[in-house]
Amino acid sequence: MGLNVDMILAVLAVVALSVYLIYRVRNGGRSLDAKDLVVTVEDVVRVHDAVRDSTNTDVFAVFLIPYNQAQKNDGIPTVEFSLENGVIGLDYVLLSKENLAKQKVFVDLATSHGYEVVSHTLADVPYLRVVGGDLPNLMRETLLYVFGVGLDDEMGIVLEGVDHAKLFQ
Repeated sequence: MGLNVDMILAVLAVVALSVYLIYRVRNGGRSLDAKDLVVTVEDVVRVHDAVRDSTNTDVFAVFLIPYNQAQKNDGIPTVEFSLENGVIGLDYVLLSKENLAKQKVFVDLATSHGYEVVSHTLADVPYLRVVGGDLPNLMRETLLYVFGVGLDDEMGIVLEGVDHAKLFQ
């Protein structure tokens, strides 16, 4: 029995709430500003380094790409950095309608830069993974050219196992 999009979005919402609560506890109950859980393309290197440098076992940073959904079940386009077996990678998650529609564009971009794109599945969620090389640059290009995110456009971010102090100072 596979997970449906609504279930996955609900899990992402719970993760985001957990991140919020953990951050508030670590900061003495100080309220988060809205900007605390958003990033721009300019933050990609910092996010990459925070994921790479984490010593936790379950580590990821999911960029939630701004997108006008045609239908409720289209899903939110995402791309993420994650650690698998201690190795950082860029994961192109194949859940949202937009991610599926732009899959070939992502693969063409990655392979044109010499990356090998490997298909994976985790908890019934298919994704394409790229490791090695200049992953921050590939992420920037994916956000800018595959999804059309502007340099100053704010994106939500879901974090797990990442030192928030490295991102939100």
